[in-house]
Amino acid sequence: MSQVPPRERSPRILLVRLRGVPEVVHSLPILHGLRDHFPTAWLAWAVEEPAAELLLGLPDLDEVVVLSRGWNRSPTTVWRLRQRLRFTQFETTIDADGTLAGSLVARLSGAVQRIAPRRGGSTWLPWPGRGRRPPLDLRYRVDGGLELLRPLGIDSAQVRFGLVEDEPHAAAANWTLQEAGFHSGFALLHRGVGAMRAWPEATAAAVIRHLGHARALPTLILWGCEREREAAARITDHADGHARVAPRTTLRHVAALARRARLCLGGDEGPLYLAAAVGAPCVGLFGGRSGDGQAPGGVRRVLLEDGSARCFQPAQIIAACEESLACGGQLIGT
Repeated sequence: MSQVPPRERSPRILLVRLRGVPEVVHSLPILHGLRDHFPTAWLAWAVEEPAAELLLGLPDLDEVVVLSRGWNRSPTTVWRLRQRLRFTQFETTIDADGTLAGSLVARLSGAVQRIAPRRGGSTWLPWPGRGRRPPLDLRYRVDGGLELLRPLGIDSAQVRFGLVEDEPHAAAANWTLQEAGFHSGFALLHRGVGAMRAWPEATAAAVIRHLGHARALPTLILWGCEREREAAARITDHADGHARVAPRTTLRHVAALARRARLCLGGDEGPLYLAAAVGAPCVGLFGGRSGDGQAPGGVRRVLLEDGSARCFQPAQIIAACEESLACGGQLIGT
């Protein structure tokens, strides 16, 4: 990525999608739609840590504006952000964030044309100025995001995530699998966090045992914090030798592992969306509300009305796994 945008590059467009790995993944097709339509444009993305890792090094992106969490609570940081954005002289912002913080970034950029979503027929815009608000169908995050391109004359953008794998992360994934002793295929599991999203340990262990006994498919368990790592270790203790706890991973590391997996399992969280974006066969646990049209493409969804992963039965998940594996590793549409 260049450090100084040439003034002859036009249009200069800032995409704003600040936080959340699923949200950033869902917005990647917006970036690629812009690049396909404007091959000589200067394209920048404002994003908060840690999701910024996914954007660094993307060929279609010229600049990543990385913001620390809580940046908007510091007047000095806000002023410095304004100075940085104004230096680029952005002509257009696309606010895929739809939050006050996202609107603030769009306003700070100084762009004359600011595109933001309209929710529920509302015409509310948090900052005065020339803004266009196409309707956004929130039930479908990817397709709804692409609607933001219509004011720029882009009506048929392809859904493309474009997450590239570099050599360091490929090597890290291969090393992880070698250390785990996985040589002929494996499943990747992210148990999740929180009372509503985390799989019960007994349920996860039962699914892992089935994959090991019936499919000779061992499972690598991902974790993010120490509490998750301890839970992964307990699950491994009850998995009849068919599971291993992954080392500490980064987002790009997880994506590289997912590319090599025969099956990826998880809930409505970042690792599952990453796996789907790189084309891995996935089984996702979604509550009836969160799963209504919002699962990433290629994910076999298991739905419950109350939205709690703790109510899922192993048999439901095993059936979805078998259906996915029976397709020979092909994706199953939602």
